[in-house]
Amino acid sequence: MKITFIGFTNIRGGAAKAAVRFQKLLENSGHKALFYSIENNEKKLPFFSKITHRFFWVLSHLLQYNLKSKHSLNIFGSRYIKNKVINAELLHVHWINNETLSIRDFKYLSGKSVITLHDEWFYSATEHYNNTDDCYKQVVEGYNKQSILQGRECLSRFIWKHKKKHYQGLNNVIFTVPSSWLKGRAQQSALLRDRDIRVLPNPIDINVFKHDTSNFNIDDLKHDDFVITFGAVDGSANLVKGFDLLLSALELFAASVDLKRKIKIVTFGGKYQHKSSVFGIQSIELGHIYSEAALASIYSLSSIVIVPSRLESFGQVAAESLSCETPVLAFNCTGLTDVIIHKKNGYLANPFEIESLAEGINWFYQLTNVQLAELGKVGRAHVTDRFSNEIISKQLVAIYKELSSENNIV
Repeated sequence: MKITFIGFTNIRGGAAKAAVRFQKLLENSGHKALFYSIENNEKKLPFFSKITHRFFWVLSHLLQYNLKSKHSLNIFGSRYIKNKVINAELLHVHWINNETLSIRDFKYLSGKSVITLHDEWFYSATEHYNNTDDCYKQVVEGYNKQSILQGRECLSRFIWKHKKKHYQGLNNVIFTVPSSWLKGRAQQSALLRDRDIRVLPNPIDINVFKHDTSNFNIDDLKHDDFVITFGAVDGSANLVKGFDLLLSALELFAASVDLKRKIKIVTFGGKYQHKSSVFGIQSIELGHIYSEAALASIYSLSSIVIVPSRLESFGQVAAESLSCETPVLAFNCTGLTDVIIHKKNGYLANPFEIESLAEGINWFYQLTNVQLAELGKVGRAHVTDRFSNEIISKQLVAIYKELSSENNIV
């Protein structure tokens, strides 16, 4: 099979990372997969497209009055991507915001596309995540006039109605989501409740993400340290990733223990490398980690990895950590519940209770090294059985073949 991948980028961000992994799965299975994106091909874009893309990008950023969620419009779109979509035999559509593909051009995806939802934008209005019950209520019931409380939300209603109109031309496609939580949200939405939606987790290369400390060294760590690790794109600046909640929990935890010199905090994903102290505990910021082998070593050097996210469509960091036999602490919510089994391979705290998160840190801290290792082994087995390349590759190819057969694609 020959599959065309499209997305805004295949360079940065969790969605791009997952998309590239899907592409590699296909190539390793003997299929041809080409990836076309805005970010990689910006020089090929016409001048008018660059100007309009920038204009709508700025406008969508002005909409981000709720700082916990990104907003996108997809009003104009890219002619370059549109032409790739029209000429493709079989498509895998990933994160297509930042004006990658116009909503009115979604009809060209019909009959030949697998569309992976990396967040909630496809069934919402302009927002990528619905952070409150009121926001999600509009997703389920539709953005009617009664639900519009502020004038700035009129644009959200306009985009939702625009989607509803043009989704009528979007037919015979298969939607995939990385978690059962996201599937449930999509199935309840007014826009996608009657669509074919499948759970297809993001693949984890267990041959790369394995317990191995040889590819990265952190000088300040000692073999008997209790190492707490946190990682996210943009590090502590990303509010969705919950670093503020982690800091509050660490303050409570630090007040309850004496040997702070035996505890280390390691973070990665930020812009800069530096060392500091957090509530009397040494903190080491590693900056952005480009190598997956190095990332696997960081997980392996850790006692626990904490993913205090307010919302995760899957839980990439959590799955990678478990694959490296390092247990994970997170809140009992969203896509993370597919990855973490409470007190079996990790700990699920009550959302979004600081005290419960601190109790989770302390629960791990009280365990012996043997008990931590046992949690890690269960975690790796869970990832191998549900998220490994071998498992996901079979599921992905089967979906493509089903789509090809139903739509007579040779």
